[in-house]
Parts: sequence; structure tokens; C-alpha cells
Amino acid sequence: MSLSNIRIVRKILIIVGLLSAILIYVGYAGYHSAVTLGMAGQDIDDADGQALRASRMNNTLLALNRSQYRVGLDASQESMATVEKSVAESRALFERSLDDLRSSADPQEQEMLRGVADGYAAFMTSLETTMQKARALGAVAPTADQMALITSVKEGRTLVDQLQQRIRALAEHYDKAGTDMAHRGQVMADGAKRTMLIGTAAGTLLGIALGLFIGHVGVARPIAATVDCLQRLAAGDVGFTVFGIGRKDELGAVAETMQVFKTNILRTREMEAAAKEQEQRVAAEKKKAMDELADLFDAKVAGVVQAVSSAAEQLSSTASAMSSIAEETNRQATTVAAAADQTTANVQTVSAAADQLSSSIGEISQRVGHSSEVSSSAVERARLANDMVRGLASNAERIGRVIELISNIASQTNLLALNATIEAARAGDAGRGFAVVAGEVKTLATQTAKATDEIVAQIAEVQASTRQAVGAIEGIGAVIDELSQISSAIASAVEEQSAATQEIARNVDQAAHGTQDVSRSIAGVTVASAEAGQAASLVLAAASGLGRSSDILRTEVGSFISRVRAA
Repeated sequence: MSLSNIRIVRKILIIVGLLSAILIYVGYAGYHSAVTLGMAGQDIDDADGQALRASRMNNTLLALNRSQYRVGLDASQESMATVEKSVAESRALFERSLDDLRSSADPQEQEMLRGVADGYAAFMTSLETTMQKARALGAVAPTADQMALITSVKEGRTLVDQLQQRIRALAEHYDKAGTDMAHRGQVMADGAKRTMLIGTAAGTLLGIALGLFIGHVGVARPIAATVDCLQRLAAGDVGFTVFGIGRKDELGAVAETMQVFKTNILRTREMEAAAKEQEQRVAAEKKKAMDELADLFDAKVAGVVQAVSSAAEQLSSTASAMSSIAEETNRQATTVAAAADQTTANVQTVSAAADQLSSSIGEISQRVGHSSEVSSSAVERARLANDMVRGLASNAERIGRVIELISNIASQTNLLALNATIEAARAGDAGRGFAVVAGEVKTLATQTAKATDEIVAQIAEVQASTRQAVGAIEGIGAVIDELSQISSAIASAVEEQSAATQEIARNVDQAAHGTQDVSRSIAGVTVASAEAGQAASLVLAAASGLGRSSDILRTEVGSFISRVRAA
């Protein structure tokens, strides 16, 4: 099994488990040694107990021997009663100790205990003989029998000495057995110590070596490689293979997460490139649409403005001609009036003047009719220009709605970038590179919003200029309507003048009879010519105003087109 497929927790648990196993072994060895030492101590304690019993038997034998001496020295009834009681107690204690030793003795000890029992039986026989003799003699002076008693006591002493030697040998045996057991216990304790020390040292060294190996190969080196990948990823470098893909430990999970971040960075860069390309394409399309709109507006409105300007110039020329004709008519009427007193003499002159006046009035009528047609055409062109400008305003509003849609998209992009920044912050250091990308996306969205605001401002200016153009064109239409009304008035005056001239022509043949009528007609012609002059002046003034308005309109349209193309 490879260390790369073992989780860090399990790697640490391996070390802990190994050390625990070593400690369990060392503990078991120590426990076993302690149990063995305890058993050895129990054996030593048993040996000490047996030695103590042997010592008690020796002391009991000494007490029995003293009782025998006491009987030999004092055979009175009181002394005998005391001795018999002491002998009974000592005998019971000796025999009980002997039975205890027999219950736990090995074959060698059993042989030794049989010798002790035989000696004890011989001594007790001697003691009983001594006591029987003492009871038989009673308290008398030493006699030959007493001397025999003393001799018997001495023999008992010899037996006691022999028995003490045997008991001493038994005690030495038990002491030697206890010493041997203690030595074996010490040897076992030393072995247990060595085992514990060697096991602990070996386990510690093995644990350290295994810990260093696992820590370096299984933890430190993979973590260093993972950190290097994270640092490169944070620096924006994605041209590397993520370390740890396929591992089953925690670093494998980190590697999979890092691969996700790397994929997201690549995807984000692709999205940024696509967004930049889309932005450039939208900007190009917007520029193209604005240029086409400006060209269309320039082509249509400029033509209308040129037509209005031409109509104004033509109307001005017509008004000047009308003014000249009116002046000429006035002069001719004055001449006719002056010649009215000589009507009879100058009938032919009046007739010629009347014919010339009729011709002039016809020309005036033609020019006034042409002026009326020009005014009507100018009104129609002004209305067309007004409709075009209103259509331009509608297009500007639609462009405004498109810009508003772009602004909403920028706001949503900004919100998305904000959400991405929050998620990167939750990821900590692993999401730092993604946070930088999210900041760039947010900056791009902010720039888009600013550009959208500028376009909205330009559209607002375009709409304002459009409204000004609409107002100017409406003013031009009003002026042209006024010119049309003036032309109608001039036409009425010319018709009246034509009627007066015809009346003059009819009355030329009757000049002699209608001199007064001729004078009145000439006066009417004079008034009509004066009115025609005034009307021509009004037409000239209106034509001048129309020319100035057309110049203003041309300037405003040029400025508007320049701003649209600049946007």
C-alpha cells in the first residue's frame, strides 16, 4: 500500500499504534516479570515462614530441654505441674510446626524432616522417662537414683544438641533456598529490566525512524509540492499539472479542489476574452449604427435645409422683384395721374401705359403664384424635416433603451463578480487568485457601466439637440406659413390691380368722358402699388428670417451630426 493513498490521520495513527504496541509489549514484559518476581517473593516468603517454623521448633526444643533440667533440679509437685503444662504446650507447638513443614516439603526436605521427627521422638521418650523418674522420687535429697536422673538429663542434652544440629541444618537449607530464590528473582528482574530497556529503545528508535519517513515522504514532501502548486495558481500560472490527483488522502482532496480552481480560472479567462470580444463587437456595431443614423439624418435633413435655404433665397429674389415692380407701378401710376389732366391729348400714351401696366401686373401675378408654390413646397419640406427629426428622437429613445439593457447587464455582471469575490474570500488563500479575477471582472463591469452612463449622456444631448431641431423646424414652418399668407395677400392685391388695369383699358376709349374715373382708377392703382410694395417688403423680411433660420438649422444639424459621430 502506497503512503499517498493513506490519509494523514491514519499515517499518524500508524505511528501511535506502533508506539502503543511497543508500550503494550514492554508493559506486558514488565507485568510478567513483576508476576514472576511476585511468585519468587512468595516463595521467599514461604521459605522464610518455614525457616521461622524451624526456628520456633528449635526454641520449643530448648524450652523442653529446660523443662527437663527443671525436673531434674526440682521434682516437687508444684514444679512438676508447671513443667508438665509447659511441656504440653511446647510439644503441641513443635508438632504443629513439624506438620506445617511436612505439608509443603519437597522429597529432600521430607527426608530431613523424618530425621528431625525421629530425633524428636527419641528426645520426648527421654523427657518422659525423666519426668516419670522425677514423679517417682519426689522432693528428696539427691541419691543414687537422682544421680542416675542427672545422667539421664545429660544424655537428653546430648540428644538435644544432635536435634539442634539437624534443625539448624534444616534452617540453613531453608535460608539457602530463600537466598537462591532471591538470586533467581534478581536475575529475572535484571532480565526484565534489560528487556524493557531494549524494547523501549528499539521501539523509540523505530517510531522515530518511521515517523521521519512517513513525515517526510508521506506528509512534508507532498505538502510542499501542493503548496508550490497553490502558489503558482495564486500567481495566475495555470501551465502546470496539479500534484496529488488520484491520491486517497487529504492532499488528494486538496488537489481535486485545486484542479477545480484551475479549471475555473481557465474558464474565467475564456469568459473574459469572450466578454471583451463581445464588448468590442457591440461598440463597433453601435458606432456603425450611429454613423449610419448620422449619415441618414445628414442626407435627409441636410437636403431639407438646403431646400428651405434655396426656397428662402428664391423667395427673397421674388420679393425684391415684387418690390421693384411695385415701385415701377407706383411711378407709372404717378405718370398716369400726371397725364390725366391731358387725357384727351394723351389717350394713346395712357393706352400704352395701361397695356404696359397690364403686362407688369401679369408678371407680378406669375411671380406671386410661383412664390406661393415655393412657400407651399417649403411648408411641406419643413413638415418632412420635422417628421424626420421626430423619427431621429424615437431612434435615440430606442438607443437609450438598448443602453439601459447594457447597463442592466453590467450591473448583473458586477453583482456576479461580487458573489465570486465573496466565494473566494470563503475559500481563503486557495481562492486568492480567483478573487483577483473576480476583481478584474468587477472592474470591467464598472467600466462598462461608466461607458454606458457616458453614452446615456450623449443620447440625452442628442435628444436635446433633436428637440431644438424640432423647435427650429417648427419655427421655420411657422415662418413659411406666414410667408404663404403674405403671398396670398399679395396675390389678392395683384388681382385687384389687374382688375383696375383692365378697367383703365376699357375706359381708355372713353377717356374724354371718364377722365375723373381714370383719375380715381389711377389713385386706386397707386394705393394698390403701395400695398404691393409693403407686401413685398414683408415678404423680403420673411425671406431674410427664413434664411437666417435655415442657417441656424444647418449649424445645429451639423453640430448634432458631429456629436453623434463622435459618440
